[in-house]
Amino acid sequence: MPTNKILFLSDQPVEIQRDFLWGIRRDSPITNDDIVEQIGTIAQRLVDPLIDKEIYPDHLSDSMTFAVLGHWGSGKSSFLRMLKNRVEEIAERNFGTNFRQRIGFCEFIAPSYVTSVNSTEEIADIRTALTMRVLMTFYSKNAEYNLEESRSLAYQAFKKATSISTSQNDQFNETKELKKNGEDSEDDQNNKYREAGGLLDIAKKLAQFIDFPDFLANELNGKGESGLQDPTIMIVIIDELDRAPHLIPSILSIIQQWSKVKNLFFIISVNREVLLEGVQKSPVKLFQEKPEYALEKYVQHIVEIPDLAEETLKIYIKQLLKESIQYDPVAQILSDDTSLLLLEKGLKNKTPRAAKRYLNAIIPCIRVQLDPIQKAKISKNISSPSNEPATVSQPALSADNREIQLIIKEQILKYSWSQFARDFFDHPSRAWQELETACSEYVVNAKSDKKFGSEKLKKELERIKHLHDNETFLDHFPNDDRSLIVYLAEKPLWTEEGGGKDKSSSAQLGNINFVPQENVDEKFMRTYVSSSAASMRNEASETFKAIQEAYQVAKDYTTNGLPTHRADEVGNLALRAESLRANDFADSLYQLALQMKPEHPQNMQNYVSFIGDTVRKERFSIAEDLLTQLEVKYPDFKPGRTLSLKAQIANLTNKSFSLTEDQIHDIFESVVQNPRDASAFAAGLRLLGQVARDYSAMKQFAIQAVDSLETAADVYSRIRYFADLASSEDTAQKDAMEIYRRLLANTKYIVDPDDVADVQHNYANSLYRADYDDEAGKLWYEAYQTKPQDTNIRNAYASYLLRANRPDVAQQVNASQPISEKLSERLLQPVNQIMPDRFSDAEFIHVWFEKLDTLLYGSSEEEIQNELDAQFIDESDSSNRSQTSSEVLPNLPKELGLHPDDGKPVSLCNDSKGLYIKHSRRRARVPKGTTSKEITLEVALKLLRK
Repeated sequence: MPTNKILFLSDQPVEIQRDFLWGIRRDSPITNDDIVEQIGTIAQRLVDPLIDKEIYPDHLSDSMTFAVLGHWGSGKSSFLRMLKNRVEEIAERNFGTNFRQRIGFCEFIAPSYVTSVNSTEEIADIRTALTMRVLMTFYSKNAEYNLEESRSLAYQAFKKATSISTSQNDQFNETKELKKNGEDSEDDQNNKYREAGGLLDIAKKLAQFIDFPDFLANELNGKGESGLQDPTIMIVIIDELDRAPHLIPSILSIIQQWSKVKNLFFIISVNREVLLEGVQKSPVKLFQEKPEYALEKYVQHIVEIPDLAEETLKIYIKQLLKESIQYDPVAQILSDDTSLLLLEKGLKNKTPRAAKRYLNAIIPCIRVQLDPIQKAKISKNISSPSNEPATVSQPALSADNREIQLIIKEQILKYSWSQFARDFFDHPSRAWQELETACSEYVVNAKSDKKFGSEKLKKELERIKHLHDNETFLDHFPNDDRSLIVYLAEKPLWTEEGGGKDKSSSAQLGNINFVPQENVDEKFMRTYVSSSAASMRNEASETFKAIQEAYQVAKDYTTNGLPTHRADEVGNLALRAESLRANDFADSLYQLALQMKPEHPQNMQNYVSFIGDTVRKERFSIAEDLLTQLEVKYPDFKPGRTLSLKAQIANLTNKSFSLTEDQIHDIFESVVQNPRDASAFAAGLRLLGQVARDYSAMKQFAIQAVDSLETAADVYSRIRYFADLASSEDTAQKDAMEIYRRLLANTKYIVDPDDVADVQHNYANSLYRADYDDEAGKLWYEAYQTKPQDTNIRNAYASYLLRANRPDVAQQVNASQPISEKLSERLLQPVNQIMPDRFSDAEFIHVWFEKLDTLLYGSSEEEIQNELDAQFIDESDSSNRSQTSSEVLPNLPKELGLHPDDGKPVSLCNDSKGLYIKHSRRRARVPKGTTSKEITLEVALKLLRK
């Protein structure tokens, strides 16, 4: 085989022997236990009706419909191919090599049968086509269809059931006789067309034959007119419905009508969204309004094909390159871990088909950019006899080479973000460096404060655009595309500190002056930023891998190269490892950070906190030594937190600890001196609540802290932390529940939208402890839909579902799988008690939310309502002066219910001018002559909309 052979990747469906995506083949590098189990279970279910009826009950013959759902290119067709392979394996074990006489696979590629856009004609056409495919499959004794034999059997079987004309019969006999005598009527091709046409005539008649399902049932069970004796399984595989969505209502209708046929099974393959859109075009009104209901009605089992996870995608790409790696140096370079990271980050649609097309597109472009001289150097190492496969030994250019990585990064950028990339590479300028720097800083900042990171990036881009107003590529930079921003921040960068754009990566390598390898600090920061980016994207495995790499660099070079100021970053890595629950690894990182810079009070406090939170008894003495150093050397560094940590360790070591009056005074003073110090607030609150057990003092401390704050973000964070801590105290639980209720009633109070699911989770915990079981279930359902990967939410909701007798859904939740079932009583525990309108009337809570209103809207809700009331009265004076009523009014205001948009009360009120509806800051006058008894919540909502 020649060297440098180019192997383009086919995206055709694969069989079991070529599977390296799901682990059905035992030596596959990737495994997906769920997919393997699904294929095995479904295959066995399809064959079971033919096995001994004494072992398997008759109802296993009942028709079933399976749906294989997934995004474009996710592997649905490969799933069907492997399922067929597995069915054949099971059937051959049970029936020997003649199993094909007992099982028929009717493969129906939907878009191949699109003949008309007219819906009425289309239904007839698709029914005829599907009927014909079933006939062809059932009456073919060999893998290759024999049209004449199939038509003959079909004709004999159905001549008693249909009124086929004499002319058709004569035509059939004429054709058969010509074949028998070895003669050709005009030519063989015409005869084949006539045979196919004859079978099509039969299919058209059968498609309209009302008793066709009964007749097909007899044939499949060996009781039909064709003379076939043994029961037969028919598996109808309907693939590529994504490409013909307008056929979906017709296909589902046919499946429903044929569903009474025993031994007949359907498998449909389609994108879930396309399926639901197609169902909405059904003439059935219920399906138009609730397309999910059609899935419940027509489909008995659903298989969800997942997209590729980040780590899986890298392994999959490496496996795709494996066949060409010994012939193609580009494939070898791309198989390196450094290149795989760029490939994985740059692929937007993470499906097998997208990965193949991605590689097919970029590999030739990368090859063109390699200098012929450099390629010749690589090729020197490729040597073998002409009759033996060529292999690649050590290449002249390593994948770690910065310029090669820039070539790869450039082609990925051009493939995934083509419009921006064209402008980007056509306009080299100083703005490049500033853009890359802005993206890199965003990746670091966004982890600690996403909103701050986004706002800072936006402002920085505005500054860059203003400074370089002649650079058109900046006009096409998609500010909201986080994947592009993170990708541009990935090392290597095209620019260096203090310089412009490097020589174009599209230049020939022979003419490039290579940049020296990264020094230790650069390498460490590259891996540190990678861990920040992965953590921001909630990619746990990628975060952990980057942390490991950064730790290894820091550990190897602590004594000869790594600056001591990187102790900050190593401490942050320890926090990330701790958040991933990699506790032993986090412990090593904390120790390394303190080894690099022993006098680092922030890392000292964090390490003590880690020791206490993970109860590492062998480290208690270290924690006590660190606390002593903090008190002696750094008495002014977050003293409240030091005190809180001291109380925590004392409690764990069974040593007495109590707060003195001076210490309590210092706790209160800490928020006066530095009101924006969130950690000091948290430490003080914990000390007063968990050590002093003084809820009154804890509440007063929080009131004092909130009172001095000036931003909505600060006020929200303190209120939220107070509620989280108070929710575990029996005396404070109702105050905490009221805070959660009000935060969720208007989610604009929750400054970071990512916090909504966490608030729902904490509120659900409190409600569940207070026996509002059904309401807790509703909140956990919503929280899980938003954050299915969150361990705390997942564990809590799975436990709830188990107690609700739904182990099936609990299993899905444990695996972070989407819940297809809509929220209903079937997912909830019984109602124990009815939720009150509010849990607490505490004045301090009212004051806090008034302050949030003022900071968010410019004035408090009460002030706004008073202004609107005055305006409303003025307007009603001029428009409703004549409105009078002899009605005896009930006690008003009267709450009619909660508004569906924000959960706030909608009330019926009255004044000297008559009745009106009140909702938050909105008013609506009730029309003249309408009585209070006529005003329901529905009527009130309509008036408010007007």
